[in-house]
Parts: sequence; structure tokens; C-alpha cells
Amino acid sequence: LPCLEARAALGVGLAVGVIFPFAMYLVREVARLDDPAGVVTASLLGGVVGPLAVGFLADGRYGAGWNAIGHEVYLGVEGQGVSGLWVAAGFQPDWPGQVQAQLAGVGAQFLWAFLLGSVVCVALALLDFALQQVLSATPAQEGTVVEPSQVVSGDSEAPAVPDEGAAEAATAEPVDVEPADVEPVDEPAA
Repeated sequence: LPCLEARAALGVGLAVGVIFPFAMYLVREVARLDDPAGVVTASLLGGVVGPLAVGFLADGRYGAGWNAIGHEVYLGVEGQGVSGLWVAAGFQPDWPGQVQAQLAGVGAQFLWAFLLGSVVCVALALLDFALQQVLSATPAQEGTVVEPSQVVSGDSEAPAVPDEGAAEAATAEPVDVEPADVEPVDEPAA
């Protein structure tokens, strides 16, 4: 918010801080997005409210020469900088021009984030697909590979990782144990 005076920027920050819990409720409960850290909420509020605040609160005292705004004269006023709806005394408001410029900036940020996020996610999905194809085509040694989905889900058909005595135990003859052959265990006194 370099085009706002310090008090206006502080006011915008305080307003966003007050709005944040309500926006977080809307994102989690109404929109049903899983956002435990509040990243979506913070990004949306900061990316939308901050730029739009400039369109309303830029008072014309800051930002002269930025974004092709006159170095000397802007809107017929000498020394005027970026101006929103409410300007300082002696400056001309740039309504709705500055709000339109800020909306274009918000749209560009959203488009850039969406496109870049899509490219990254598609690339990761393709990498995952390729790795799954390579892993499923590789012959595994018997009993050494357990699929993670089988271990996590507790699938009873999941192959067990063999231990060294498993083969001998499977081929040994069963031993019948009678209850009389078992010696009672003395419990320690408490």
C-alpha cells in the first residue's frame, strides 16, 4: 500500500484483521474448503482488500510518477500522485479510474496464480502417473514390496513382509497343547 498514508494503511490492516475470522468461517463452513492454516482466507483478503483500498483511499500525496501518472501534473493538479475516491484537499479524485486499475490488478493476480498453480499441479500429476507406471512395470522380488495403500487401509490380503523363520514355521507340523501341560504363572503381589 505505498500510495496510502500510514494511518490509512494501518486502518486497512485493522479492518482486514477484524474481517479475517468471519472470512475464515465462510471459507471453512460455507464454502467447505479444507483450510486449517487460513492460507486461502489470508491470500484472498490480502490480495483483494489491499489493492481495492488504494482505489478508495489513495489521497494523491503519494505515487507521483508511478504507472505513467504525471511526473509534474496529474488530473490538472501539479504534484498530484495516485488518487482514489477520497483525496486530500487541493487534489482531484480519480474516480472510477483508480478502482478500475486496481480491479484489473486483482484480476491479473488471480489469473496468474490460477494458471501457475494449474501448471504446477498438472506437472506433479503427470510425474506421479509416470512413477506409478514405472513402479508397476518393475518386477518385484517376492515378498519384499508392500503397496502403501494396503498397509494404510489394513487390507487383510496385503502381502506380509517375510521374516527369516516364517518359511520354517509354515512347513512345521502343528503341536497340540493341552491345558494340563501349561504351567500356571504366579502373579507378583502388589
